[in-house]
Amino acid sequence: MKKSIIALAALTVACAAFAQMDQAIFSSSQITTNVGTASEIVKGEIFGIRLETTANKTNGVAITTAEGETVLAVSALTADQTYFPLVGAHASATGAALTAVDAGGNTNAVYIQQAVSSLLTLTVTPAADTTGTNTVKAIVTFRK
Repeated sequence: MKKSIIALAALTVACAAFAQMDQAIFSSSQITTNVGTASEIVKGEIFGIRLETTANKTNGVAITTAEGETVLAVSALTADQTYFPLVGAHASATGAALTAVDAGGNTNAVYIQQAVSSLLTLTVTPAADTTGTNTVKAIVTFRK
């Protein structure tokens, strides 16, 4: 019995190490209407992105991969906000978008967490009337 418990404990620890959550934190400060950027490497499935901004400022915010894919785009960020970006799932054999039919006969797209292994770049574009210093922080939570 003791050996079984030790084996189960070892398996639990090994499985826990497989699905670790991590965060990448980007921070960009802009003065007036100057565009700012920040970059971090992310390798895993993205679960959430928290954007924190200076009060009373409006910013366009984009997070893109080095390959040019958009992970998140917000046209007018005016307050702190958390986003949970998803992407459409595709069939491995055909590349066609996956769909599911609900009980009412409606066809719906299937969405999953976006997997990335890339340098992500946060680009902040302040509104045309922005004055002073303006800071935006992005916290990307992902599973390794």
